[in-house]
Amino acid sequence: MRTSGTWRKPLFTRARDSAGLRAAVARDGDERWSFQNPMKVLIIDGLHDSDRGGAGIVAGLVDSLYSVAKQLGKSVDLALVYRYSAADKRFRSAARHTRKSFPDVEIYSAPLRTFSRWRGLPKKLDFLFILLTACVSLVAPRLSRSGVVRAMQEADVVISKGGHFYRSGLRNPVAGFIDTLLSSYNLMMAIRLRKRLALVGHSVGPFSNVASRWLTGYAFKRASFVSTRESISKQILVEMGIAASRIAIVPDTAFALTPAPPEELSRLLDANGLSHARYAVVTPRYWDFPGSADPAERYTAYLHAMATLADHLLETALVDRVLLVRHNDGQHLDFEDDAKPIEAILEAMKQKQRAIVIRDDLSPTMQAALYGRAIMTLGTRMHSVIFAFVGGGPAVAVSYTHKTDGMMSMMNLEQLVLPIDSIDLAIAREMITNTVERRAAIVAQVAQKVADFREVITAALTEVVAPP
Repeated sequence: MRTSGTWRKPLFTRARDSAGLRAAVARDGDERWSFQNPMKVLIIDGLHDSDRGGAGIVAGLVDSLYSVAKQLGKSVDLALVYRYSAADKRFRSAARHTRKSFPDVEIYSAPLRTFSRWRGLPKKLDFLFILLTACVSLVAPRLSRSGVVRAMQEADVVISKGGHFYRSGLRNPVAGFIDTLLSSYNLMMAIRLRKRLALVGHSVGPFSNVASRWLTGYAFKRASFVSTRESISKQILVEMGIAASRIAIVPDTAFALTPAPPEELSRLLDANGLSHARYAVVTPRYWDFPGSADPAERYTAYLHAMATLADHLLETALVDRVLLVRHNDGQHLDFEDDAKPIEAILEAMKQKQRAIVIRDDLSPTMQAALYGRAIMTLGTRMHSVIFAFVGGGPAVAVSYTHKTDGMMSMMNLEQLVLPIDSIDLAIAREMITNTVERRAAIVAQVAQKVADFREVITAALTEVVAPP
């Protein structure tokens, strides 16, 4: 795992006009790029492998880049930058699944020290130092001693992997501007270095302050390739002043990951007595219900609804077992630990003796295999739904943001979405029953959609690494 240094192979050369690469590729088409072999691609915006969705996005992206390079008759040298600094203990486990799956990918820590909103004068001074470091290095990159900046200088392409990073709930515009500047530092550095920058499969917004909205728009307008993973985010970017013709819709790259092989899944099923069981997967999450007058009451109601629907699956003999899966384990952020909502759901279930809690540190590829084998998945975690589709199974999604609604609409399965803030139990029971009864038809539809999505992802990445 690398925290500094440079690529292992020689520096690339690049041909471009004197103006450099800004937004000219999309506007004027007058840029000409030539990449040596192997191509050097730097992926930014890695979060943490405890965020299984983010790890799945990385897995699908890396698999696809290797596939595209092979189709082009080239090799590719990949590096991945995470959002935690080397001094942050969370970085130690940030890439644990990615390193195992892709040992040839260089791993970098964040170029800026990780900052939280700490109290006290020393922490405030530390924050000011981080902010000053960011500003100085953006003005004069040659002064930076960061290995990430050096790797970016050597890269042919910088790809911002998909996710839901570019949003802001801060209402103060000054705080919002600073927060967005630091969170988008790698984007800004790529722009400053005039790199070919590709934004692949993002969800964007909402923004609670004008400064964050403006700065995000500034970065996106200057990227060479811009894509969102659903139409709602595309519309938000259009409202920010980016031409609709410049914005592609590229499905979440987690759709391109390869599930774990059957023999590995069999070992997991055997260990939990599930080899011959008909089981359903349930993935809950903590949610703070922003904008609600009584978020605690809403959260309790959501957990009760999930317990009731888990019982429904068992009481109607749709399945033999319900798996409550710890999809995220919270090593990166405490509130992202799914263990707490799982405990609350298990406590509320009437059929708790037939529920099994899966606490294993499963990779995204193993989760995809496990969820795909299920009779159905009831998923609040959006990527648990995507993993179920990738693994070949059906799912009902519990939507907590527009990214879930957009993804399910792209799958033509918007009829299988439950809103987290108002789950109608009668409707939900009927939806779950119909999903199980129509499993074969839904699986066939899902398989075709996943295949189509993979073609779109491949075409988009081909455009990114082999521009016309």
